Amino acid sequence: MSTARMSIRASLSENTARVLPEMFKHRLLQVAEETLDSMQAIWKEAGYEEVECQRLLGDFLNKLKNTCSTELKAEEQILEHAKAEVQSKCEEYSSYCEQLGRPCNMQHVETMNYTDRLTELERLIGLISGEVSERQDLLDAELSSINSLVAVLGEQAPDDNAFDGPAGTPFLSDVRLNLMRQYVANLEALKTDRTNEVTELAQECGKHMADLMYAEEGFKTMDDSEMYFSLDKQVDAFSRSGVFNLGITIHDISTLSTRLQSLVEEKERRRIELGKIGADIARLWTLLRVPSTERDKFSSSFKMNLSMETLSKGVDELQRLQEIRAQSLGKVIAAIRED
Repeated sequence: MSTARMSIRASLSENTARVLPEMFKHRLLQVAEETLDSMQAIWKEAGYEEVECQRLLGDFLNKLKNTCSTELKAEEQILEHAKAEVQSKCEEYSSYCEQLGRPCNMQHVETMNYTDRLTELERLIGLISGEVSERQDLLDAELSSINSLVAVLGEQAPDDNAFDGPAGTPFLSDVRLNLMRQYVANLEALKTDRTNEVTELAQECGKHMADLMYAEEGFKTMDDSEMYFSLDKQVDAFSRSGVFNLGITIHDISTLSTRLQSLVEEKERRRIELGKIGADIARLWTLLRVPSTERDKFSSSFKMNLSMETLSKGVDELQRLQEIRAQSLGKVIAAIRED
């Protein structure tokens, strides 16, 4: 056995003398005989009676017995403590094995003395505790990924027993790790699908907003502009930079879908209104014989799009033409009356 092993008994004496059992017995008997001879000489010289000498020898013998008993009890306590330590470390090693789902083989330890048992158990625990720590780190990393993903997706966190596996599955087993990894993979796939969905919705919104010149006019030209102000700015930023910073929860997708519908409806409303205004303007241009130069000047004075500016220009031109027609009609009526 290696001399580097741990010991359950640390000597409290500074005496470095080493005594073998047979030598101890011989020396103990020799010391007892020498002490007895010296004491008898003293008692004889002092004039002790035989009864007194026997009593003193009885006291001395009891002191020797007490000393031996004290030493024996101390050693027994040390041994019991070592046994408790061995039991505790056996349970610790067994717990590690159980968590990893590994057979716990300690038969070779049972044949050793308690000092060697402690040394061997310390070695075994040192080896397996590193594996346990490494496996726990892997599980913690997967759990952290799960928590991050459910937060981004707005989903409910899984139950504590979601990855327990079949009954009796070890806590740190491959089964548990694989269940967590599969859960992460499913969440990642869901994240990708939602990101693609939000990206498509945002791109569609961005196109309609561009047609409406919505950002250029300050995100405020629709009845529900205030409600969607923050979302509209995020969509516009994504359309301009391509940097994705939109939410991907079910609520985010629903809100974005509703916003897309409102933009489509607003775009259609403006298209119909502009078509009607344009038709009225063209009819009045013809009726009033407006020259082409004047028509071209009006058409080139603004960008032809679905912005509120375009609508405003059309409304203003229609009102101007209607006023001209009213004035012309008044002149005709006045001339008829005069005739």
